[in-house]
Amino acid sequence: MMKITKLPLSISMLSLLAVLSSVQASETITNCTQVIKADGTDIDSTPGNRASGLPVEDDESCIKLLVPFDYGDAPDPLYPSLTASNGARHQLGTGVFLGSCVDSDPGFMADGGALVGMATKDDDSKGTPSYGNCTTPDDEDGVTFDTLALGATGVALDVVASNACKLNAWLDWNGDGSWTGPAEQILTNTPLLAGVNKLSIDVPSFAMEGASYARFRCSSLGGDGITGEAADGEVEDYQVTISKRPQTPMSLGSFIWLDANEDGQQSKGEFGLVGAVVSLLKADGTVARDLDNVVVGTQTIGATGAYTFTNLPEGDYILKVAPPAGYLVSSGGVDANTDANDKDNNCVANNSGAETLPISLTAGSEPTTDGDDANGNMTLDCGFYQSKQPLHSLGNQVWVDDGAGVAAYANNGKRDQGEAAIMNGVQVELRDDKGVVLETATTQDGYYLFSGLAVGNYQVCLSAANFTAKSLLLGYTASTGGNEQDANLNVDNNDNGTDMINMGLCSSLISLTADEPTQESPTVNGVAGEDGAGTADERSNLTIDFGVLPPKVAASAVNVGDSIWMDGDGDGIRDPDELGLAGATVTLLTASGVAAQDLDGKTVPAQITTADGKYQFTHLPAGDYQITVQQPAGYYLSLGGLDVDEDTHNSDSNCILDQQGLAKTPIFSLAEGTEPDLLIDGDGSNGNLTADCGFYPTLTLGDLIWEDKNADGVQDAGEGGVSGAIVTLTAADGISTVYDATGKAVTSVTTGADGKYQFTHLIPGSYGIHVQPSLGYQLSPGGADPDNNNSNTDSNCKAVDDGFQTLSFKLMSLEGKSGLVNHTVDCGFYRSVGLGSRLWVDLDGDGKQEAGEPGIPKATVSLVGLDGKPVTDIYGKTVGSQTTGSNGEYFFGNLREGDYVLRVTPPVGYNLTQGGSDPNDNVNNDSNGITKTDGSVGSLPIKLTWGGEPTNDGDNDPSTNLTVGFGFLPSEGNLQIPTLSQWGLGLLSMLLTGLAFWRRRKV
Repeated sequence: MMKITKLPLSISMLSLLAVLSSVQASETITNCTQVIKADGTDIDSTPGNRASGLPVEDDESCIKLLVPFDYGDAPDPLYPSLTASNGARHQLGTGVFLGSCVDSDPGFMADGGALVGMATKDDDSKGTPSYGNCTTPDDEDGVTFDTLALGATGVALDVVASNACKLNAWLDWNGDGSWTGPAEQILTNTPLLAGVNKLSIDVPSFAMEGASYARFRCSSLGGDGITGEAADGEVEDYQVTISKRPQTPMSLGSFIWLDANEDGQQSKGEFGLVGAVVSLLKADGTVARDLDNVVVGTQTIGATGAYTFTNLPEGDYILKVAPPAGYLVSSGGVDANTDANDKDNNCVANNSGAETLPISLTAGSEPTTDGDDANGNMTLDCGFYQSKQPLHSLGNQVWVDDGAGVAAYANNGKRDQGEAAIMNGVQVELRDDKGVVLETATTQDGYYLFSGLAVGNYQVCLSAANFTAKSLLLGYTASTGGNEQDANLNVDNNDNGTDMINMGLCSSLISLTADEPTQESPTVNGVAGEDGAGTADERSNLTIDFGVLPPKVAASAVNVGDSIWMDGDGDGIRDPDELGLAGATVTLLTASGVAAQDLDGKTVPAQITTADGKYQFTHLPAGDYQITVQQPAGYYLSLGGLDVDEDTHNSDSNCILDQQGLAKTPIFSLAEGTEPDLLIDGDGSNGNLTADCGFYPTLTLGDLIWEDKNADGVQDAGEGGVSGAIVTLTAADGISTVYDATGKAVTSVTTGADGKYQFTHLIPGSYGIHVQPSLGYQLSPGGADPDNNNSNTDSNCKAVDDGFQTLSFKLMSLEGKSGLVNHTVDCGFYRSVGLGSRLWVDLDGDGKQEAGEPGIPKATVSLVGLDGKPVTDIYGKTVGSQTTGSNGEYFFGNLREGDYVLRVTPPVGYNLTQGGSDPNDNVNNDSNGITKTDGSVGSLPIKLTWGGEPTNDGDNDPSTNLTVGFGFLPSEGNLQIPTLSQWGLGLLSMLLTGLAFWRRRKV
């Protein structure tokens, strides 16, 4: 048979070349060949043509070919098997395959190429063609598995190959539907020989129990992956089962003997205790089962004393022994887990005989010195002896005094019909007359028994350990009704225990004699008066009973919370950008003001808030409560005090201050099912998470009243503070007094040399600043709103009737920090000097201004420096010349401190009068003019100092000098003596001009 290899394929036919077209797996195709010369030229009727499909040329031959493939059949798409998944596939036609045969999978190409079939069918449909000797339709016969058990190593795999090939295999250990997990490629290019190949694999301990899938691929070249095509060979997919880890059968046993010398040790001549019955329990007291899940039956000891329990699973067990009547367990009770001695006694007494402590059986870890292997323990022995004197016993029952049943009453100290026995395993102690514990027993169906006792005084107690955490009677309390004070009264079915759980519920002292009550009922075996251990009825006291009350049905817990926050604006409403307050101590009190307790009776501890400000008290009983809050230093309580019960808003403050200054909520109630619902506070109707309290941090405001030397309204380098300015903090109305967080009125402050001011411990709110600088200061331009402009270099003041004041602004702390400072509320003032006076007609030529001497209008007055050059004012502008007014007045304002000279050009026809006085003499009626060398009129140097100028010159301003006047005489031909009416008009003109001049100065 000829095999068609990887396509497109070529077949050499003598000297001719046959070319086949591309094919698909297990698909019938038509391939045509054309005959050409050896030199490649065409010989037919159409020279130069090649095989080109229909119509068939006269030198062209066509045949139909079938290319068979073998596919995997694990379930797709979890495992890639279909063509669409690039499933694993092998071309067939060679002698390489697994098992006895392989057949093609044409059925897997049905329905337009969709692969069908499942690995559960194990490819059991026979295909055509087939290769090898297929005796059954199933061609997946190449791999045989041993049991795949968790953790097993060296699991045998028998792999049959038809010829040598390389095997790659995968097994989905974790059952996730892929073969790409850890350790899931189990074989990699493993060489196989023709015939049976013995291989092995390990099953990882993490494998998942149950069904899974495996894939095996064998090809000549090897290197096959989970998917893709191989040139030869076969793929076989298997459904496998991963089973549980095999359990090792364990065994337990040894010797139940008659301990004649009562020493708890097996001595020479001591034989088995015939008639004793042994049973095997699990550690929880239930009956043990073997590896086949069959109940382990009891065994009766024969003459040899031996017993053995086999086919046991690993685990913890208790051996229970019921000796014949009249036999008592010997001393010992040694733990067989820690003592491998095969001669000692491992039993202790129980209600109906004896039992061992729990013993653990672990594969490979048991003693090997006891006659068997490491999978068994043959050291579990129990010795018994026969008492030489009459024996006594004490018992009987523990019940739940809950009033259940017919005509029953709770907590009445009597076991009424229908009241249940306590659960198994409750510990009962036998004490001597000094309170020393002699032995312990545990309840079984509510009964307990101490047997093999001598005459004497005893006390029986329910151990205090029963009532501790994780113990059987946690939450139970003592029955307190009808306690029998004297257990020797032999009254049956009543409570003999005290009520102090922490000490154990104990009977009074019992005198055990040969004259005990008879026919007590009920009993452990249902026969009146029998204790189940063979003790004579008259020596057995079965009237020592204990009643307990079950745990109270837990009331539904309620809770309360939840936020202590930093109220940055102090309005008592939590805004979205206000943060939680860390470090607040929150305490829950009852309505009476004492510490609250939770449902377990424990005091509810205070909580200290963290950055989110949250607190929550949970597991509370219903009742009336109040919350107290001790805030961190520097924080004060916001407005609020709203009732928690009546106001369910989750953003307001519920705290008020008590007489001691402690923040607390009004008293509120918590009750099951009545609290705000989920949409209001985020929890259910058993909790109120709306008890919130807001605290604001104190704030500080400042900071500078400065000298604005260039009067530009901006603090420049070198511009210092204004000393002596009075700064007052007002309410937003600019008038009202404000109070700080301590309740004190905020008083005005006076700036020092640095111009600084500061108000501390302020409450968030709206404020204004009022400034009154020293006389002579003028307000810089500005007046910016402190709220809208946080610049620290601008001037925020505007002029008002009584000084200067800012617009109102808000002071708050969004950061929530106590003592936060606003250092941006500043006011600038500048100081300047001025120079002025008048030019007048010195009618009498005496150089003095006198009444009736008129001013000279339209004269030119210039201000220059000592160097004769023009000067600049505080704004940096050049000071220009002035023309005197109608009364001869002039004034240069906004001047810098310094030395100046005046130059005067009078109108034509006027000559300088006598004078030339020093302009710094502050005389207000002399003439200060002199004639310069160039013939011009001017003054001597004038020194101007802020605060050092005369105040007797008409304006009471120490920053201006209004005394530098100039007198002139009319030249000949220009002398005109005014008439009386002219004098009057002149005087009137002078008065009006002077008034206008001073009004202009004040502006």
